[in-house]
Amino acid sequence: ENDPFEQLKKVITVFDLRPFDAGREGVYRRDRFQTCLYSRCSLCNGLLEDVPKVQAQEHVPEYVYRTTEDFRKCPACGKFYWEGTHRERLIKKLGDVMSVD
Repeated sequence: ENDPFEQLKKVITVFDLRPFDAGREGVYRRDRFQTCLYSRCSLCNGLLEDVPKVQAQEHVPEYVYRTTEDFRKCPACGKFYWEGTHRERLIKKLGDVMSVD
């Protein structure tokens, strides 16, 4: 497969993986899925930590700082994270791939 989401679906199917505590019917729990999805840094895989909003001010776009209350930071590489529109799109796409309920 060329599409990364189709690659993921293939790996899950071929290796019969059960990420995020699949239940008896093989349906994944959305709460567990969302918690795990944004727990690690996309650059270095470090565990993200919640940080006070003021700590993010110099590291995020001005609009993001004004409109967002919760920020996370990777202590290993210093990258900042926040919930944006990309988060919901990714959750939906990955939920479709893994049949998350």
